Amino acid sequence: MLPWLSSVASCLNPLWRHRVVVSSDDEEQPFRWYKNLERHSFGEFSCAVAKANDPIEDHSQVEVGHNAIFVGVYDGHGGYDVSHYTRENLFNNLMTRAEYSKNIDEQVISEAVGNTESGIVNLVENNVAENPLIAAAGSCCLMGVIWQGRLYIANLGDSRAVLGRRSGCNRIVALQLNEEHNASRKKIRKHLKLEHANDSQIVALQNGTWRVKGIIQVSKALGDEYLKDPRFPVAREHANGKFFLPHPITRPLVTSDPSITSRILDPNDRFLIFASDGLWEHLTNQQAVDIVLRNPRRGIAKKLLKAALKKAAIKRNMKYRTLLGLEIAGRRNVHDDITVIVVFIDHHLLHQNQSDPVPLLSIKGFVNELVGNIRHNLNGVYLVTFVILGFLARFLIFASDGLWDYLTNQQAEDIVLRNPRQGIAKKLLKAALKKAANKRNMKYRTLLGIQIAGRRNVHDDITVIVVFIDHHLLHQNQSDPVPLLSIKGFVNDVAESTFNRIG
Repeated sequence: MLPWLSSVASCLNPLWRHRVVVSSDDEEQPFRWYKNLERHSFGEFSCAVAKANDPIEDHSQVEVGHNAIFVGVYDGHGGYDVSHYTRENLFNNLMTRAEYSKNIDEQVISEAVGNTESGIVNLVENNVAENPLIAAAGSCCLMGVIWQGRLYIANLGDSRAVLGRRSGCNRIVALQLNEEHNASRKKIRKHLKLEHANDSQIVALQNGTWRVKGIIQVSKALGDEYLKDPRFPVAREHANGKFFLPHPITRPLVTSDPSITSRILDPNDRFLIFASDGLWEHLTNQQAVDIVLRNPRRGIAKKLLKAALKKAAIKRNMKYRTLLGLEIAGRRNVHDDITVIVVFIDHHLLHQNQSDPVPLLSIKGFVNELVGNIRHNLNGVYLVTFVILGFLARFLIFASDGLWDYLTNQQAEDIVLRNPRQGIAKKLLKAALKKAANKRNMKYRTLLGIQIAGRRNVHDDITVIVVFIDHHLLHQNQSDPVPLLSIKGFVNDVAESTFNRIG
């Protein structure tokens, strides 16, 4: 078994028995999230995210294993569905393929990306009837893996990995590790024109920006199924003036085969910067590397984020503090979602067996939920429970897997956010049952009329409990305490709880 896999892939679940970090190290800020400094097996890392879209379309993760680290930056477009899905599935797919192959290499990484794309196609198939624009959701994907002293970089789209490397003159220079698949680059336009020689409009200048079919800047991405699969056209009435293609496609216009490179790390390789294009719109590679060099490690991703936001403010002739005060509705006009992850490489740790191994960590940037797909093996019986912690701990959703068969974490959270508290569990239940009916090509009312003997063919038992947290009540002594209750699901009586025996 691989060193990483023996500790990590043996429990292929989102928690991985990790400590999952959700909140910032410092004060809560509604549009920024960061982890100032954490350890990995051969160094340290720092993360920061700035939100411009609502909901945020950038998703990211860092997975720390024994003697290995995984970094993912997923810059979504056309919505968050695909970037969110990628964050929840790509690493799992990589671990599954690596465990099967007993190795991590370019082929394993390519297969993991391919399996993720296949899952996105299924996601679109299952949801396009009620959400036609899900076919227009896509995501760039930048992925880095360090394993056995080798760095692998896989890329789709225009996020960027930059290495800070000591040069011959003892200066730390920036070395870009991946090619950007963006139609603004002459090389990419030339390639697209060769691949689509019969389509004179394969690239078009739209509002001063080169785009594939005048619509999308990137030539490679996960998702964007309307540009890949003729089964998923976006009708004019749903296109919002952005996603409509006047003629059916006969071949993919955007592809999902990643560009993958690898290199053996050597002592001159000092640190890595992984970031979505929101950072690189405002900083050059060398500017970013210089900022890392001139500042302490702690909080360095936040420092890069701040430098980019300051430049964004200057471009709009506003003060940085004014930018920080903008409401979400106006932020996208100033800057994009920005994700930054800086990974420091301490070479004296790279090839040694550590007597004090670092904790296994799973950190997900600007996560609105703490996700626990906890499978306890009790004599061969798996109990599956999901727990979701709402943004800034506003609510919790406890549900059996019967709900999660039909709703993603983000979909469930959105339903809670967009509806009154009264009856919200019933609202989630109804959303899941409607999707169950849709999968069976039946109407919701038809499902409701099915007798118990036939219901298990349509959906599993479903339990949903939503707990709202009012923080102004959390730490105060209440003069009017609530009644003690004991409520048991699908039981008609409400009894007094024995909880008062505690304390």
